Amino acid sequence: MAADEPLGARPVASGRRECFGGPLSEAPAFFILFCIGLSLYLDTFIHSSPVSAAASLSLTAALILFITERPVKGWLPVFILVIAVSGLFSLYSLYIINKKIILPDSIETSGMVLSSRRWGRGRALLIATPCGKFAGYVPDKGAPAEGSGVALRGALFDFRSAAKPGGFDEGLYWRARGAVKRIIFFEIRETGAPFGPAAWRAKLERLIDERLLPLSASYMAAFTVGRREPPAEALHRRAGTSHLLAVSGLHIWIIAGFFMFLIRGNLSRFLVISFLLWGYLLLSGMPAGGVRAALMAELFLAAMVLGRPSSAFNNVSTAAALLLLVNPWYFFDLGWRLSVLCALFIAASAPFIRGGICRAVCLTVLLWFVTAPLVTRAFGEAPLAGLALNAAAVPAFGVIFPLVLILSLPPLFGMPFSWIAAGCSETILLFFQRGLEWGFSVITGAVGWDAPLFALSVALFAAAAALRCGAELKRASIIAAIFVLFLFYCPSML
Repeated sequence: MAADEPLGARPVASGRRECFGGPLSEAPAFFILFCIGLSLYLDTFIHSSPVSAAASLSLTAALILFITERPVKGWLPVFILVIAVSGLFSLYSLYIINKKIILPDSIETSGMVLSSRRWGRGRALLIATPCGKFAGYVPDKGAPAEGSGVALRGALFDFRSAAKPGGFDEGLYWRARGAVKRIIFFEIRETGAPFGPAAWRAKLERLIDERLLPLSASYMAAFTVGRREPPAEALHRRAGTSHLLAVSGLHIWIIAGFFMFLIRGNLSRFLVISFLLWGYLLLSGMPAGGVRAALMAELFLAAMVLGRPSSAFNNVSTAAALLLLVNPWYFFDLGWRLSVLCALFIAASAPFIRGGICRAVCLTVLLWFVTAPLVTRAFGEAPLAGLALNAAAVPAFGVIFPLVLILSLPPLFGMPFSWIAAGCSETILLFFQRGLEWGFSVITGAVGWDAPLFALSVALFAAAAALRCGAELKRASIIAAIFVLFLFYCPSML
């Protein structure tokens, strides 16, 4: 084999489609992400950081060796580097997860409200203080505004765990958002006017409510500030299209693609799109899925500036691994899991499916099966309508999202004849909702969590990832079977 071939690359057999190189040339970051995620998963029932790290590192090394058929010159140093980085990152993540937080039972301090969201009949606050971030609940009336300074006094408690497997876990939810304790307020009062990104988000939210028609306001609030209105959210949940309301990879790539079409020059694209994406994410509250997609977009744009090839599969893995280093608790967040799982599966399987329409339909159907166990575990069921509706709704949303954003600008800025733009936006969204309602009225029913669906999901994802890393079909099938058996054997499942 020639010395200048990629690490672990194999010659292409006659009559076969072009195959990928070895795992360390195709997606080294995927194995680092795999090791970090596996160590966090194993630690949930092993409860020993060294053992979890050692086990995940051993399995990662075994996976690389199994996929690599014929190592080439220079393979060993890269293998050692990937394993060393995987081990260090895994140990660091486990340290952060298991780090004991020692705080007094009660506290009196000052801070700033980072977020304020509707929570039942009241509001849930995330407050940054010198002692760390706290989460607390207050009545809706008189709740401090986002971005405002506050003085607070209260008692600190550990977060409540899920009442049943798969139920809402308050601790995992808030730890993924940076909170270290739950606070029950004895007193909280505003001491300073709102400022910073949180204040801009609150001002934009008020403008949306005041100047847009109801349907447009509902969708614009979801698209921009991350607020989901119950009627729209309930409709999309029944249709299996809830992901359209979450600020995630789809929204990020629509914005990036739109401005890539308008702007010429790779450096200009990088600077302008980077500014717009991170400004958009600051307004929307920096959701994990959106940040992951923005990091992936930055890697793609940077590769264009440098004139280097870019791998979507490796970029997704890199972005996800970086997020886990910043906050390992993201691993347990449903939004992060769904975002990374979808992006990895699309990047892994898309090269093997030919044809634009065929690829879109096949990926939509396969993604439903891949994500269904996570959805049913969290919400109890996954609508069957999502199988068909997403194939039409996602492409349609690629047009509707920028249209609604553009048509909402005249009313938000108080421009003349803005009622025309507002009416057009409302009409577009009304037709979109009618289409969704018709779809889930025709395709009724839903599935709950069950073992065969879980096994199929794991097998599909594992096989796609193994093939994208350069494994032959036979070896990819073996890897998929091993992971299905492994996850069924473990005391807890994803």
